Amino acid sequence: MLKVLITAVRQTVYADLMAQYENPIEHACDILQGQRWVSVNAQRPEGLCPSAWESMRPFVDSLAQGKGNFFDGWMRNPMSAMISCNDGFRPFSFYIEAIEENPKTEHHPLQPFLPENARLLMLGSFPPPRERWCMDFFYPNPQNDMWRIMGQIFFGDKQHFVEQGVRSVFAEPGIRSKEQGRKMVFKYEDIVTFCRKKGIAIFDTAQAVIRLQGNAADEHLEIVEQTDIAALLRQIPLCHDICCTGGKAAETLADILHTAAPKVGEYIETAFADRTVRFWRMPSSSRAYPLSLDRKAAAYRKMFEETGLL
Repeated sequence: MLKVLITAVRQTVYADLMAQYENPIEHACDILQGQRWVSVNAQRPEGLCPSAWESMRPFVDSLAQGKGNFFDGWMRNPMSAMISCNDGFRPFSFYIEAIEENPKTEHHPLQPFLPENARLLMLGSFPPPRERWCMDFFYPNPQNDMWRIMGQIFFGDKQHFVEQGVRSVFAEPGIRSKEQGRKMVFKYEDIVTFCRKKGIAIFDTAQAVIRLQGNAADEHLEIVEQTDIAALLRQIPLCHDICCTGGKAAETLADILHTAAPKVGEYIETAFADRTVRFWRMPSSSRAYPLSLDRKAAAYRKMFEETGLL
């Protein structure tokens, strides 16, 4: 069966109908414009609204079986459809299309983290393989020091977001440290609360990749599809700073913004989408990057001070 790519294209909100007929709902929809999912074997992807899935499921099933051309020439791409969910007050339109791709292609396993108050968008390259995760969030590898850097800067304690548990085998090949051999579990809820409070949005510059080797090292990632950064920014109107947390991410964002990447620890200003943004390039938080945690933290501290988050 073919895979089917599902893209949340646009939401229409009928405020007059909501005011006239609907009882107030505090949190009616989690879907964000630009979000994407991939259906495999015509199954509902994790994170896709079940109600929206029911509206599109017959079309996804047909496309997965290689059948298309709905309603005799309805769509320009015969192996696609445009379907709305069944919310009569705030319907989302979804573009669904059958895709043929390299079987080694991986699609991003997480949805963008975009707090409404976000003033900074942090972008990595792509998550590591799932077996290296200790939480379902960004920078999940216990051997990546991003959350230690954050703890050091904002709380004076690099272990602030870390819980130490039983012995395990999380250490990366070739990386030696005092923590090697112990399972390091990040405090997921504390991290999410912290990012929401500070107004820090997070995603990656790649939406789909092929791993040339079984890790997330920049030099071993082939980017199949770049992230639609403009679509992310539309969801966070207060954001005017974008931080890349590694070389591959900076290289990819520079290509998207049609500009040169800044030097490590510095930024450039450029116009993009509907605003002027500062494009920061930070040292990688991976331990493979040859810089001490204290020096990395100093570079990040400077950025957080200049963006007004510290």
